[in-house]
Amino acid sequence: MKIVYLHGKKSNPNSNKRKLLENMGHTVYAPFLDKDSWEQSVNAAREVISQHNPDIIVASSRGAAVAMATNTPVPLVLIAPAWAKYCPWSTCRANTVILHSKSDEVIPFKESLKLSHSAGAKLVEIGSNHRMNCEGVYETLSKIVENKTKAQ
Repeated sequence: MKIVYLHGKKSNPNSNKRKLLENMGHTVYAPFLDKDSWEQSVNAAREVISQHNPDIIVASSRGAAVAMATNTPVPLVLIAPAWAKYCPWSTCRANTVILHSKSDEVIPFKESLKLSHSAGAKLVEIGSNHRMNCEGVYETLSKIVENKTKAQ
């Protein structure tokens, strides 16, 4: 499966989440998203989506907001999406899955709750903080991606 991974503000294209997806056997494209340039980030995401026509986009925090701003029909997995901070005008589609922790100290869980209700997206409460780098999150992310693979 071809996956575009969009990293968060304090992360990079070679994050552990990307490595997890690659270790699952997927081809992962992960552009650099400049934390100081929203325009560059959205353009980089649109370019990689256009070039590689992914089956799914996995995006974390600010990267999730970038994914939403691309307005792509590609199914999304949004991890602790910072959409209200970066693109409150945007939304996602019903084929989106949102992973978020109620204990997130950076992006309030209620923002994902609001997004899931407005878009009809599936919200999975998981994790213990904003980084979403604990084992349970990785296992859940793996299962969601595998289910998307089977649905293709």
